[in-house]
Amino acid sequence: VTTEDPAYWRVTLDFERNSQHLKAFRENQTVSVRRCPAGEAHNSVFNSTLAALNDSQISLAASSIGGDLWQSVFSLPALRGLDKADVELILSPDVHSSINTDERTTVVDDRLVLGNAAAATMSRGGRDDLRNLRVLLAWAEKAREDKVGEVRWLGSEVLEALRGRVEERMRMVSGTEE
Repeated sequence: VTTEDPAYWRVTLDFERNSQHLKAFRENQTVSVRRCPAGEAHNSVFNSTLAALNDSQISLAASSIGGDLWQSVFSLPALRGLDKADVELILSPDVHSSINTDERTTVVDDRLVLGNAAAATMSRGGRDDLRNLRVLLAWAEKAREDKVGEVRWLGSEVLEALRGRVEERMRMVSGTEE
């Protein structure tokens, strides 16, 4: 018997090889588990941080100190542009969701990274970020024209918004390679 909830330390009862496990389980058919820290329960730093903040909010609410933690988190400049669907994707209520257990990033992560690259300044390597975004946008346009594949992982609205931000940054930055 093995527990699978990522929010708790994994427990394995080996009834075949450990007679003590079988004896204890026959006496009391309860498996005691301990909640593990957010950093241990999740594979991505972002999900770990959100889970830790969620635990903090639950603790505050239980002690009546309160406050809407998520409102303040999603009002941060980097996360301000996320819509309700993005927030629900990040904060999946299902602990067994692939969002919580996979090591892969989500489309929200990709949008945030690309948005930050579009807003990059020249002093922080912005020229390379802008060039890379232009290459990505050119590839997406060619894929759409050739009907080779859709760029569904980001969506056409996100690509158009990125294109607009890149063009705006290109106008602001003189001497950028075409």
